[in-house]
This record gives sequence, C-alpha cells and structure tokens, in this order.
Amino acid sequence: MTDDSTAPSRPARAGRGRPSAMPSGPYESEPVAERAARTLLVAFHGEDDRSKTFDFSKLPLPALRAEFAVAFAARTGVAGELRTLNSANSSFTILRRFLLFVATLKNPPHDLAALTPRHLERYRFHRMEAVNEHT
Repeated sequence: MTDDSTAPSRPARAGRGRPSAMPSGPYESEPVAERAARTLLVAFHGEDDRSKTFDFSKLPLPALRAEFAVAFAARTGVAGELRTLNSANSSFTILRRFLLFVATLKNPPHDLAALTPRHLERYRFHRMEAVNEHT
C-alpha cells in the first residue's frame, strides 16, 4: 500500500469534465428563449466570469430581431457553444453585420422563413469584398 499524502496534487483545470455548481433547493430553469423573444435582451455569463447583456432591440429589421435573439440565447446559454465573452461578442458582431447588410437590400426578408440561401451568399460576397478592400 502506498502513502498518497506525499504525492503531488494536480492543479484544478478549467474546461470540460468539471462538475457544475448545483443550486440549493428546488430549481426550475428560466425560459430563456421566451424572455429573449419578449425583451430582445440576452444576458450572457461566461465561464471566464465576464458578463454582458446583448440588446437586439437596436438592430435593423424589427421582424427578425426576436428570432435572432432566441437563436443567440441558445448559442450562449447553458447548452450553447459560446463560453467566453469574446466568442459571444464576435458572434453578436457577425449577426449585427448580417442584419445591417440585409436591411440595405431592395427587398429584405420580412421574417426568418423568407431568408434564403441567396441572402447568405450575397452577404458572404459582400464581406469578401469588404475584407479584400482592407488588405
């Protein structure tokens, strides 16, 4: 039998595999998607302990704001892929640029169902031109 009291301990590490903090008492998760659609605000709290509230009410195309806020809330929420404030900021900037571009079109989509692959292609070409102009 070995004595583990002298064995070096491993430092704590961030990332996957660490247990989540559990709330005390009964807990029911907030309806994040419904709140985002209603308020157009998405509260973010990253694994790096930095927080920010993203405001979709100031973006163009009011008919698309709620749907984009709900999608963003899903990406930045508990089960989402965006874990740091930097990644959330980058994603929001891309959404904002996309909506600003689509708003300049002669016939912008009136809802998410009207958004077509052609809109995405046109945005992609627009961004490629913009990036090439600055290089």
